Amino acid sequence: MKEALIWNLKSSLETQSIIAVRLDAEWNINKQEYSSEDLLNALQIFMHVLWNVSISYWIRQCYTEEQIWILATEMWLSLKQTVLLFTGIDIPSLVSRLYNK
Repeated sequence: MKEALIWNLKSSLETQSIIAVRLDAEWNINKQEYSSEDLLNALQIFMHVLWNVSISYWIRQCYTEEQIWILATEMWLSLKQTVLLFTGIDIPSLVSRLYNK
């Protein structure tokens, strides 16, 4: 079951990334097509993949559990800051607004 789910996600990611590149290349999107909720969904998938690749790298580098937690915290803070800087969207506030109704 797990393998099928991972295969499905990988296949989906490849298809969606090709579609996104094509939209940008052929129709030169210069207006906002996506909502903050779309950004949150993309970030959840991105963080899932980033975490999986990162944790594998950190383990191969023989980082301690404490070092891994520090790196994971910095990864999240950096991503949160980047999104806020470039979009004006505060992810924790968005999550709170969407899911704590």
